[in-house]
Amino acid sequence: MRTVLHTLIVVSLLLLGCASKIPPLSQPKPPNLAKDVAKAVVMVLQVDDQTGEVHTCTGFSVGPKLILTAAHCVGMFQVPVSVDGDIAGVMRVDRALDLALLTIPQFKPSLSIRPNPPTWGESVNGMGFGLGLGLLVITQHRVELTQWLLNPGESPGIVYLNPFYPGMSGGPVYDGAGLVVGMVQKSSREYGFGVGSDVLNFFLTHGK
Repeated sequence: MRTVLHTLIVVSLLLLGCASKIPPLSQPKPPNLAKDVAKAVVMVLQVDDQTGEVHTCTGFSVGPKLILTAAHCVGMFQVPVSVDGDIAGVMRVDRALDLALLTIPQFKPSLSIRPNPPTWGESVNGMGFGLGLGLLVITQHRVELTQWLLNPGESPGIVYLNPFYPGMSGGPVYDGAGLVVGMVQKSSREYGFGVGSDVLNFFLTHGK
C-alpha cells in the first residue's frame, strides 16, 4: 500500500506549478499568528523582458534586509527581480536546493526558522501571494512524507497533503507556533512539495 501511495505522489508531483484543485483555507490559532507571519512575507516579481508577462512569487524575511525565496523565482529574465516594488539584489542562488537569498533596501520583521523539519502527520500552514490576486492567502496541510527525493540531483523535501496555489512559490510553511518549517516550491493537483527547515538553515549558514 505504501509503495502504491509513493507512486501516486511521484506521478502527481511531476506536474509542477499550477494547482487546479483549490486547497482549503485555514483559520490559524491563535488568531494573531497569521498576522505576525504576514509581516515578514513579501511579493517577489519577475518580468519577462520578451513578452512583458509578470511572474509572481513569494519570499520571506530571514534577517536585516535579507529575503529567502525559491531559486526558480529569480534570474530567469534580464529584468531585475523586485521585492514589494523595490529592486532586489541576488546574493546567492542554489538551483539544486531551489533556494535564493536576496537583499532589499528596507527592513522587515524576520521569521524564525525551526531547527528540525516538520514530522510525519504534523499540521502546518503555507502562506503566499497565490492566485494572482496580489493578496496573501493561507493554505492548510498535513505532512505526508519526509525526506522524499522527487528528482535526481535535487534535495529531498517534504510532501504535503493539499496543493499550494500558483504564486506561493518561495513562501513560508510554518507550524502552530509561527516557526518556519519549510518553503513552498512545487505543487500538483493533490500535493505540495518543498524543502524542510533543515535545508533552509543549511543554505543560510553554509551556502556559497
